[in-house]
Amino acid sequence: MSAIHPVHLSAVKRGRPVKITNEQILEATRGVFEELGAKTTSREIARRAQVSEGTIFKRFSTKVQLFQAALSIETGDVRKPFAALCDRVGKGDVRDNLTRAASDFCDIRRRVEPIYLAALHGVASPEKQRAALSEYRGDCIQFVEQYIEGERRAGRVDVPRPRAWSVVFVSALWEIAIDMPDDPSVPNVVDALAAGLGRAA
Repeated sequence: MSAIHPVHLSAVKRGRPVKITNEQILEATRGVFEELGAKTTSREIARRAQVSEGTIFKRFSTKVQLFQAALSIETGDVRKPFAALCDRVGKGDVRDNLTRAASDFCDIRRRVEPIYLAALHGVASPEKQRAALSEYRGDCIQFVEQYIEGERRAGRVDVPRPRAWSVVFVSALWEIAIDMPDDPSVPNVVDALAAGLGRAA
């Protein structure tokens, strides 16, 4: 249960001082986000919560932090499915491991995309908004490369250039997750690229 802060805050209505919890701010954020998605603004959240925008940012330093807290997900979570691959070296089926990681990645990517777009709405161009999230792409590529290299050393795949394969794999999924959300392309991408794995278990 969220603690009630002792600071008196100015309400929008009638200018009367009120007290508000962090959870009430998060509830307002979730409500606005459900209605407006990437077009969510801190002004609308403040109006819904009946507090000033300054009050919100005394509790949550940035819009990204606010949205992550409200939606119980962090933008950096897109890296987790591929980071987990490193523990799968030599285990199970290579194609199955990649397909599971790819599916989990696409699910998280779709969920965090609106957070970044909403956080940067009205601040940056769509291109710069996408670039802000793409900072994690390099990490994803590195994790996949480590996994493929590990499987190569284990003799389960034969990939001459693990880095190049990983770049193509992650880049394809990065776009598919957003541009074709209803298309069953993930298994197809894995199957197509798996042909370049050589001796796959």
